[in-house]
Amino acid sequence: MTAKVWFITGTSKGFGRIWAQAALARGDRVAATARNVATLQPLLDQYGDQVLAIALDVDHKAAVDAAVAETIANNVRSKIIKEKINDPAFYDSMAALLNDVLADLRANRITYEEFLQKIGDLATQVQSGKAESTPVALDTPGKRALFNNLGKDEALALKIDAEVKRVRPDGFRGSQAKENIIKRALLTLLGNDVAEVERIFAIIKAQSEY
Repeated sequence: MTAKVWFITGTSKGFGRIWAQAALARGDRVAATARNVATLQPLLDQYGDQVLAIALDVDHKAAVDAAVAETIANNVRSKIIKEKINDPAFYDSMAALLNDVLADLRANRITYEEFLQKIGDLATQVQSGKAESTPVALDTPGKRALFNNLGKDEALALKIDAEVKRVRPDGFRGSQAKENIIKRALLTLLGNDVAEVERIFAIIKAQSEY
């Protein structure tokens, strides 16, 4: 079951607290709001980073907008952190864009509506794992990860993809001898740079298609 993200107001007590506890107990994540965030400490103690505690007075629209923005951004950030191992360069760039969008909102350089548009576009890219400008030939997550982490060298990414698929032994993960077969093939393609081989191999190892 995919965990959901809840935005619940008035979680210091009453029905807000009951709903928050129910959502957290089933493994969902909760943006819990209260005028005094100290009242949310028991939830933080029990559920840790499942809880995003936000100080909020619901009578102030600007504060509500800011709290919702923080919840959306936190959800996108969690996805970025989770997926970074698969494509470090791409998700680092997404994290930087997220920080820029939040900074623009907090500095009033963009409106709340503009923030929603920008964060929606960013979330779409994070979810799909690719930028809009990604070349058509990079039609798998593995190819895209190689491209993003090889300085966006499409030819080299495709060459490494083909070579890995050609030489990889079944069940290579965790077998030093089998992993070395792939690393030897990478060594020639990466200019005999051992450190670069190790960096790219870690990305290859994280891809389910290899």
